[in-house]
Amino acid sequence: MRDSEIILRSLALARNLEKYSGSMVSFVNRFCLEAQLFSPGQAEEASADFKEFLEITSRLPEDTFKRSGKFSGVLFEGFFSAWVRQEKTATPDKLAKAVLSVKDGQPFADTLQEGSTKTVNVSRRIQLAEKALTSR
Repeated sequence: MRDSEIILRSLALARNLEKYSGSMVSFVNRFCLEAQLFSPGQAEEASADFKEFLEITSRLPEDTFKRSGKFSGVLFEGFFSAWVRQEKTATPDKLAKAVLSVKDGQPFADTLQEGSTKTVNVSRRIQLAEKALTSR
């Protein structure tokens, strides 16, 4: 179920970050209810975005989204959200460099302290990813 949660969180944050208010469970549940009403085009767009991101990230080193040896869902969702919000312009090389520049930095680590799902922390992670994707 963890993989499903990461997918849903990623899709919800990419499309509705401005609606996030601090409860990830409520936020994802609301997104799921909204997604049930998606038009076929909206559903295809969400699916295509996720598939394209997975295609791009499949070309990256295996440890790209790992921190302390484990897959980091918050790192993945932050970069997926940033990539979608920036109209999917990052190449695999640019994405890999951006993730590496963020994942071990103190600003990212700070977002994991005292409530990783706090609104300010979720928004900050996506901001860090967006900045890294545009700065190279």
